[in-house]
Amino acid sequence: MKKQFFGQKRTMQLKHRIVRFVGVLLLEIVVVLSGLSFFFLDGAFGAVNDQQKSAFDNQAKNAVETVISALQANEERQKSGEITEQQARQIAETIVRDTRYNNGDGYLWADEKNGLCAVHMNKEYEGQMRYDVQDKQGNYYIRNLISAGDKGGDFTEFYFTKPGQDGVFKKRAYTELFEPYGWYISTGNYFDDIETSMAHNQQEQRRDGIILVVVSVIVGALNLVFMLRWSARLTKPIESVTERLVLLSEGDVHTPPAELVELQDETGRLTHACKTLIENMAGMISDVTQHLDHISKGDMRATVSYEYSGDFQPIGESVALIYSSLNETLRTISLSAEQVNAGADQVSSSAQSLASGASEQSSSVEQLADSVEKVEAAANQNAAGAQEVSGQVDLVAEDMNRTKEQMEMLNTAMDQVKETSSKIGEITSLIESIAQQTNILALNASIEAARAGAAGKGFAVVAAEVGSLASKTAQAVKETGGLITSAISAISEGARLTQTVSEMVDDSVEKTNAISAAVGEIEKACLEQAQELSRITQGLEQISSVVQSNAAAAEESSASSEELSSQAQLLYRELDKFRLASGTGPSGAERTDFGYGFENE
Repeated sequence: MKKQFFGQKRTMQLKHRIVRFVGVLLLEIVVVLSGLSFFFLDGAFGAVNDQQKSAFDNQAKNAVETVISALQANEERQKSGEITEQQARQIAETIVRDTRYNNGDGYLWADEKNGLCAVHMNKEYEGQMRYDVQDKQGNYYIRNLISAGDKGGDFTEFYFTKPGQDGVFKKRAYTELFEPYGWYISTGNYFDDIETSMAHNQQEQRRDGIILVVVSVIVGALNLVFMLRWSARLTKPIESVTERLVLLSEGDVHTPPAELVELQDETGRLTHACKTLIENMAGMISDVTQHLDHISKGDMRATVSYEYSGDFQPIGESVALIYSSLNETLRTISLSAEQVNAGADQVSSSAQSLASGASEQSSSVEQLADSVEKVEAAANQNAAGAQEVSGQVDLVAEDMNRTKEQMEMLNTAMDQVKETSSKIGEITSLIESIAQQTNILALNASIEAARAGAAGKGFAVVAAEVGSLASKTAQAVKETGGLITSAISAISEGARLTQTVSEMVDDSVEKTNAISAAVGEIEKACLEQAQELSRITQGLEQISSVVQSNAAAAEESSASSEELSSQAQLLYRELDKFRLASGTGPSGAERTDFGYGFENE
């Protein structure tokens, strides 16, 4: 129950995850669509407000242009003589004073260039000079109106009274000049009227926004309910399959599979696959259980008839191979039992022969041991002689090594004498060079003394003496150099002879060492031979002991072979419990059982 509850909890979590995911997705869609709707709705109402503002401006402008058109028509009537100038003037004042628009709320007035109010619906303003009049913000609004009219028509803003209400209100006016009379025809709309219209639009905008939100919430709620029902329908088959797979993981292959879903989607295929899996597992386990029951009862004649599919096919092959292997193994054991029984008889007869030959081997081994002892004594005597020769060779080798060292010292001394002679030759060459330079200096000094005349006679004598000494020095140096060259040649010949003697001594040392090593190897071989003969003597003693043991073992083997024969009969009894599949056994005979005849014993 705990695992079923756990599986149900996981299914519910899957359902909740689906609902939560889709719910969040729907919420995001609703929020995004609502945001976009609010954005576009706000833009639409903003455009409406802008259009209304433009409509108010266009309305004022159209009203002024309409009145000016009427005034122009009236002016044409005067020019044509249809009416007098005074009549035309009165009609013009009436047109301006009585013209209304915007459901009667809009009116017009006319001002002259100097700021005189020519026509106004409120006759209190007519005839007033308003050029220097300011509104509550300090604007000279009449001047601004006249300036707008001079521009060919433009808008201005100012504060003015409103018919039927107390106080002043912000107003946006349009002014255009009617040149025949010099009238600046103006009209305007109050900002509070514009704001009232815009407030109405904002109210409609809020109402539409609320309707949009309510509709979005209702649609989202309906979608969420649909998702709950859909997710429950989607996860119910998965929950059933999960619970059944949990039972299968606990080893239950007998509980019926989950209810099938007859849909051509993943859930339908999942339930059908679960049913197929349960049936296949139940069939395979039942088949394996039957085969194991046959094997436990010793019946090896069954065959594998159940069809194992897919990756389970090796199970069927393995069961068939188990039958084949057990049949072959039991047949082999039967054959081995027969061979063991026959071998036991052979071991018994061989043991008797071994016992009779053991005494003869014992006497032969004792004679061989006596001969080996004599050879061992001779080997020990050879080893002693080799050891004495090795000592004499070692003394000669030591003398030769000392001679080698003295020759190496003599070679070193000859090399030093040769090097010193070379350095003396270099010094002689240097002295010779100095004597030549001195001779040249003496010659130069004689030349300079000759130039000096009587004053240089003493210096000339000295220069002649120095030149004579330089010549003698050069001659002595040449003779010394010749002697040194001869000495170096003699030293080189002595060094060569010394090197030759040294090489001969080295060769003698190597040969002496080789002789010493050979004698040592002989001594070592003699000792090893003596040791091997000693081990052979021990081995012969052991062989003698083994031969005696073999005699005793032969008797024991005879007794063991009788016991082995008894065990082979017991193995026959056990093999008679098995029934094998028909086929050729190891001995070549076709058989289905062993038939040793022990069933009823």
